[in-house]
Amino acid sequence: MERERARIEGLFREGWGVRGSDRPQASARQRLPFIAGVGNDVEVIITGAGARRCVAVLFCHQSFPGLRFGHRFTPADKHAPIWLMEEIETGALHRMMRGEPAPDEAGTVWTTWGANQNS
Repeated sequence: MERERARIEGLFREGWGVRGSDRPQASARQRLPFIAGVGNDVEVIITGAGARRCVAVLFCHQSFPGLRFGHRFTPADKHAPIWLMEEIETGALHRMMRGEPAPDEAGTVWTTWGANQNS
């Protein structure tokens, strides 16, 4: 599980590399965030116990200042970070927030899709 956590953390920390064709290669490499609108203050953790143990990401989104979100990844799904990116970039957080979900005792608002559906 630690390998999965480290892999997911690397995706969020490194983001996407983009090269510009009109600049020298050294200065042309640009980094874009892994998920548009998600800040750099991402924390990837292992949470839960027993069968409910999984990797989760805690993050902020520019559309919801002051809120901290959490998302539990479906265990052993190597594509789970891509699914999260697609959900967020197609408006899932905005749709979820229409229902004004309550944060947990730590102040985290957990997503309502993916591994969180049964939490």
